[in-house]
Amino acid sequence: MSNLEIIDAGKDSAAVKSGVYIYNANSGTRRHIHLKELFIHDIDGFCNHEKGYGDAINWYCQSDKEKTNFDDLLIEDCRMERIERNGIWGWTDHWRRDNWYPSKNVVIRHNYLNEIGMSGIVVIGCDSAVTEYNYVENPSRAGYGGIGIWTWSSDNCIVQFNEVSGAYATQDGQAFDSDWNCRNNIYQYNYSHDNPGGFMLVCTPDINPSNLGCTGTIIRYNLSVNDGAITDIFEIWGPCENTWIYNNTFYNDSSFNIPFVEHGNWKGWAEGTHFRNNIIYTLGSFDFRFGESKGNTFSHNLLYGEFAERPGDQSAIYQDPLFRGPAFTKPDDFVLREGSPAAGNGMIIPDNGSRDYAGNPVPSNDPPSIGAYQVE
Repeated sequence: MSNLEIIDAGKDSAAVKSGVYIYNANSGTRRHIHLKELFIHDIDGFCNHEKGYGDAINWYCQSDKEKTNFDDLLIEDCRMERIERNGIWGWTDHWRRDNWYPSKNVVIRHNYLNEIGMSGIVVIGCDSAVTEYNYVENPSRAGYGGIGIWTWSSDNCIVQFNEVSGAYATQDGQAFDSDWNCRNNIYQYNYSHDNPGGFMLVCTPDINPSNLGCTGTIIRYNLSVNDGAITDIFEIWGPCENTWIYNNTFYNDSSFNIPFVEHGNWKGWAEGTHFRNNIIYTLGSFDFRFGESKGNTFSHNLLYGEFAERPGDQSAIYQDPLFRGPAFTKPDDFVLREGSPAAGNGMIIPDNGSRDYAGNPVPSNDPPSIGAYQVE
């Protein structure tokens, strides 16, 4: 399906509306479904899921009789604007870990989404899905809670080269999220800016037969600029395990005190959150709220600005990283100048992704630079 404009011309109150609805009911694996160059806009309906939905693209695997999934689902070069609830998302009856049967070869790339009532892109019930080169602008506009791009009950997924701005809500409201029943998902090379709701949420409730928790999330080589203006940069809620956050650059020019990371209790506390080789820069002040979380480690980070309480990082650098500048309004402004104290002062991380935000090689046997960029 390609080269179509889809609009909800009427304003009736149907409980479920979708610009495109892909439905697989008890029929095994459905293959090779490609949506390209669609313009979907002004889809109304309900943003409150207790009443119904109003989505741009929605896929659903109903499987009360037979295992059902998708293989080779591509959503590419589409434009979605003024959508009442979600932009791109799917659901499966196989979301439970004790009945998990994921869709495979799902790719969501080069899409533009603007003014979305809740979430921009939600990857649910997938294994090794790739979400890349999308721009999500002004998600969660309805204020019910919504994320720019996130994964739920999915494993080994990659979220990369995306841009998210304008995310805000009274609940959630971050640019990115690695949510419950997720394992080994990677968020890398993303540009997150001007999201009052924050940069990243990592969360899960208690671990049980349907939910293995949220474990092994990797967050690396991302650029976060002026996120969390009224909330936090990171929120880590529930018993999330083994979260690695390394070689990112965080910049905030707010004059206020903002929690850089806040842990919360969602039927348990996080364990094993590791911060390595990050630049954490503020013109106001940051604090760190760990609550009862365990095993938080900090090493080889560069911290610049005021900190209500510095984390225990014996290898930390407290100097100006010497960003290129001058305006700090685009990614290239955060390239490091020659003579930066971040140059070559990071720690070696195995399987580090091999490239930085700009595509420059990251050494595997020598200390890398701190932050999202290598000093050339």
